[in-house]
Amino acid sequence: MSKQGLDSLSIRVDSSLRKILLQIDRKKTRKKAMRALERKLLLIDEEHRSPYFLGLAIAHYLSQQYDQCLYYCEKLLSLAPFSIEGLWGSSLRVSIYRTLGMKRERFEAEGKHFMIMKKMALHSQDPGQREMAIEELRKQVDEGDLGKYFVERNQEAESFSSR
Repeated sequence: MSKQGLDSLSIRVDSSLRKILLQIDRKKTRKKAMRALERKLLLIDEEHRSPYFLGLAIAHYLSQQYDQCLYYCEKLLSLAPFSIEGLWGSSLRVSIYRTLGMKRERFEAEGKHFMIMKKMALHSQDPGQREMAIEELRKQVDEGDLGKYFVERNQEAESFSSR
């Protein structure tokens, strides 16, 4: 994730959330941080919940509780799919499916991740977000299965049009 993406995320993060997120990293304080994030979710408005959902998803991922991590990623993506947090959540979903070897689910998650980045690149008002989404798209097409998929589809289309 680019520095600009992290900066835009940190603008919306208050100091108490920052303290909680720092506790997630250590195994000893992770459960305490997860409880604090869950308590905070009850107190804040729905439009400001996306960093808390992302924090919970990351905490569960680090604790290797992948089902809970996927749950919070889904909540995050339903709340704010075209935000920086949504992009991180969709990346986390792809990573979990890749780790667990779930090919169909991983391919669906990569497709959704690709669509989120595409919409961010085309419709974002923030040039930093737009630049970050384009870089992520380039990386995903170069490294992932989607790149091979699009190359194959492009070759099929070219061979069909030349007939």
